[in-house]
Amino acid sequence: MTIRTIVGDTVAIRCDGCREVIPGTPWRVSLLDIVSPEVAVGWTESTPLNPGPHQFHSDPACVRRWMAERGHLFCRRGNAFRSTIVHEFFHSLQFAHNNRGTIVTGAPGAGAGWVRHWFMEASAVWAEHQFVPAARTTEVYPRFGTFQSSEESLSSIVGSNEYDSWVWPFFMVQEADPGVIGSAWMDLEGIDGFDAIQQALDGEVSFTGRFRDFAVRAYNQDLQPGDPIDPMFSDADAGFPDDAPSGARLLADQVIGAG
Repeated sequence: MTIRTIVGDTVAIRCDGCREVIPGTPWRVSLLDIVSPEVAVGWTESTPLNPGPHQFHSDPACVRRWMAERGHLFCRRGNAFRSTIVHEFFHSLQFAHNNRGTIVTGAPGAGAGWVRHWFMEASAVWAEHQFVPAARTTEVYPRFGTFQSSEESLSSIVGSNEYDSWVWPFFMVQEADPGVIGSAWMDLEGIDGFDAIQQALDGEVSFTGRFRDFAVRAYNQDLQPGDPIDPMFSDADAGFPDDAPSGARLLADQVIGAG
């Protein structure tokens, strides 16, 4: 009796998504397919075999089908993903200049606890804006509206305020150039404590001397006549939001009542 050999099954691997043969792949058996490397479980449990390696056709629909059948999430590596990667990688660069010194006490909103200085998250969000322009609209600019409506100070870490304070590094760059952020972190080398860090940052773009200009620019409205806000944040990026600060404000012919 002759047993017919199905060549396709012995010389190629099948796609785990569509179960069709992947052309050009040699037949092989991996130890990972037949040996369970997990630690042995108790006698009342079953030992799951190692599920891989899995191979698929180049058609992305195959791997997506396989993942969907198992309820796995699929990362599309879109703008949000890229923005997050830049943000977290920028933290690594920050730590190379100053790690322990940015853990401070006395930060507004932190009480007596030890926290990271606000500039750490603020400049990491700035990095998202700088290096992932396609993500600005969805990942960065919504924070500007939150910043405008916040009752917290620039250096407060209440809620997400230190993330929303990315507007200050953005202002720094508009006043100088993108290298000012790197210079600021080099200035922080060996610096320890909230006040010392504030003073070091002040050496790049002065809080005392320039905060008025920053506050007016953050008002973000084209005021006429006289154009008192020049430049505007939108001069750095035409896609910058045109949000105005929320809340009641006095008109020119109104006065603040007693009390």
